[in-house]
Amino acid sequence: MRRWLPLAMLLPVSLTAQEREGGAAASVGNVPVEVLNLVVAIRSYQPGRMLPQIGAGIVLGLDDRSVYIATARHVVEGADRIWVASASARGDSASARVVATPEEGTLDLAVIALDRSDFPAEFQPVLDRLGEPGRLSTGDPVNPVGCPDEVCWSAPALPDRVLASSSIDVLFQSDFVKRGSSGGALFDRWWELVGLVTTSDPPRAGAIPIDYVVQRAEAWGIPVSIRRPSIPRAGYRTSFGAAILFPTTSSSDRFPSSRFDLTYMLRYPLSIHAGYMRLAPGQLTGCPLKTGPNAPTDTLLLVREPCEMVMNSVVIGVGVNLVVKRLTLRLLGDAGFGLIQGRYDRAGVFFETPELEYVPNFKSTEQRTTFVGGVGLVADFTVLPRIILNARGSYWAYDSDPFVGEDLFPDVFRKTLDVPHLFFGFGLKLGL
Repeated sequence: MRRWLPLAMLLPVSLTAQEREGGAAASVGNVPVEVLNLVVAIRSYQPGRMLPQIGAGIVLGLDDRSVYIATARHVVEGADRIWVASASARGDSASARVVATPEEGTLDLAVIALDRSDFPAEFQPVLDRLGEPGRLSTGDPVNPVGCPDEVCWSAPALPDRVLASSSIDVLFQSDFVKRGSSGGALFDRWWELVGLVTTSDPPRAGAIPIDYVVQRAEAWGIPVSIRRPSIPRAGYRTSFGAAILFPTTSSSDRFPSSRFDLTYMLRYPLSIHAGYMRLAPGQLTGCPLKTGPNAPTDTLLLVREPCEMVMNSVVIGVGVNLVVKRLTLRLLGDAGFGLIQGRYDRAGVFFETPELEYVPNFKSTEQRTTFVGGVGLVADFTVLPRIILNARGSYWAYDSDPFVGEDLFPDVFRKTLDVPHLFFGFGLKLGL
């Protein structure tokens, strides 16, 4: 049977006033609706005390009968009455009970449970919000959500910042965390759970990493339902991709230009990558008419003298990323070394076919080492878990000419040869 408690007894006067002025949205303004029901308000009473302990909790799991909530142990320790309210029905609260606490008494963590039937039908937490506290770095933005100064389900106007992070503790700068924040959630920039707030020492606060909370809860036999999303909102940390490239001012070689990359996200927004690239533009304009004893005499051959360039290189670089839901835009810079070689037609032959067919006779130039540098813009769109479509445009510069030293090619040729530097391409990536 549902138990009722007046809102004025469960939530503070300040929150009630906000709701009178502007409705429920007034108290949640900067917190996404998707995460609101992951955080609950807690008010606990100890025997013989009139004033309650104020705090918050994080929904860990649900089964057919119960809702399981992680909170700071000091919020519920010794309490004989615990009341819980959700953001979806703030005028309604339910009685909870402590079901697990650490035996050693040093970890500020407890799990409480309440009957699922005591929560309103509107209570439908989004459970794929488990973040990765191991990816937190100094300076990263985080958002604590609890009941600071008894104002629930709000976040700081500007995100707090991580000071230090380990496998058992997250320390962050905060003037927002106050009395009532204990047991609340710590979210990263993607509004995924990374911690459970436990301490406040302005201008600092502390939290237990959510991975450690989940680990301990599972060890206590608590059914944990929160999970990581199938497609990370921060993008995949590591990805391997392959792309076909197309030059903008010529056709491709018989084996088209291509690129293979391994990309690793250092910390948002910076990434590093390394890869192999083959640039092979063909049908380059500006090839000269051949002269000398081996020059063809047939005028049809004189206009069929294609030049091609092939460059195989290894490159490394850095990227600056912008993640917008499933789309990642990456501005990258590359540098590396490669081997460059040219080929040109030194008079092929005609075959008598229904349509006269000309087959070029290519001669390869001497292979040379070249420096490679480039910039580009890459767009990745995640269509399925681990499957990423890729589109790119890049500009490349090389410091070597594949046709230097060819007696048949005068200097004026190398000034008119249209070697493309701009390429666009499409490919596929695997998120790891």
